[in-house]
Amino acid sequence: MDWTLTGIARAVRGVYGRAVNKASLPTYNQDDPAPLAFDLATGRLLVDATGGDGGADTQYTSGTTLASPTGNAILAQFASSAPTLTNNELYVAQLDASGNLKVNVAAGGTSGQQYTGSPAVTVGTQIETLAGAYDGANVRPVKSDNTGTLFVNQGHLAGSTDTVSISDSTGANKATVSASGAVKVDNSGVTQPVSVASLPLPTGASTSAKQPALGTAGSASADVISVQGIASMTALKVDGSGVTQPVSGTVTANQGGAPWSANVTQFGGNAIVTGTGAGGNGIPRVTVSNDSIVGAVPTPSASVTATTVFQVSNLTNSSQTIKSSSGRIYYYHFYNPNVVDIYMNLYDVSGAVTVGTTAATRIIVVPALSVIDTPFVIGQSYANAIKTAATNVDGSTAPALNILATVDYI
Repeated sequence: MDWTLTGIARAVRGVYGRAVNKASLPTYNQDDPAPLAFDLATGRLLVDATGGDGGADTQYTSGTTLASPTGNAILAQFASSAPTLTNNELYVAQLDASGNLKVNVAAGGTSGQQYTGSPAVTVGTQIETLAGAYDGANVRPVKSDNTGTLFVNQGHLAGSTDTVSISDSTGANKATVSASGAVKVDNSGVTQPVSVASLPLPTGASTSAKQPALGTAGSASADVISVQGIASMTALKVDGSGVTQPVSGTVTANQGGAPWSANVTQFGGNAIVTGTGAGGNGIPRVTVSNDSIVGAVPTPSASVTATTVFQVSNLTNSSQTIKSSSGRIYYYHFYNPNVVDIYMNLYDVSGAVTVGTTAATRIIVVPALSVIDTPFVIGQSYANAIKTAATNVDGSTAPALNILATVDYI
């Protein structure tokens, strides 16, 4: 049987094959003649790819694709320069230095080589026909999403004109555009919103009511509906028509001359009373400032009210009542026989007094072995009652020796 292998430089004759069991392949020594081996079960030619052409393991020749092929089949090779082939000569596919498959898509192979991938290519130098989009200088790949929908960029090429069509959902009815570029809108029998700065009045509206002509500011006009004022204008005449006019706001009266010449005859609607005498509605009150000293002149009285004397020699920290109702103190005398100071406490309290807890109205300090002797022209007033007690300076404990106390009151 003669075999001729296309693509081999010479024809091979006298080559025979034999069927072998793939599980127990024969072995050979160097330079032994070896026939082609076929699989005993399938009749397929056995090819060992480890003989130096690359790949590994055993490859089977088959006209169909195997579900789980073994080894690595040589599909293409890298060559730094394009090979020179003769007509009908077989050759492996070519790769570039990066492992990209070289694909010549130009008819007749006259326009160079193009590699599969995403970079743009130059038209007329690398490619003549390619599925993609032309941007005016390069052909770029067309992209789609994972649903097969084509991505469309709404931009347009420089110097070109884009056309947009407006139509209904069927595409049969399209909008029309006037020569000036306006799109015709049909209101289809429904009310349309209108936005305008002003609208003309309906017919007859301008004669239904008088339209005033306001005239020029500062000049008289029969149609003026408000007072218009300018600098140095003629004063506006106001006619009170002989009746009293109301005045709103604060009115300031200025004296025509000095000094003020009007006499004041009343205070609060009451006639002023001059001279001395008892107070009354017509006698003005005098307010004395807090930095002034006013002397009071007592007026003798034909009747005199005698004071009552309260006197004890055993006053201590137990409260004693001087007067059980309101009154005035006109004199007190306190003697302290102790060698330390003591407090004389006076209370304006009608109920029970707890010395040390109840607040004293007045506290008089009596020095050690001393006397306090004080009269009052105007009595000291107590609104509820007058009570007293003597304590040490702590305000609660009793002095070592009792205190002598004398109080004149009314």
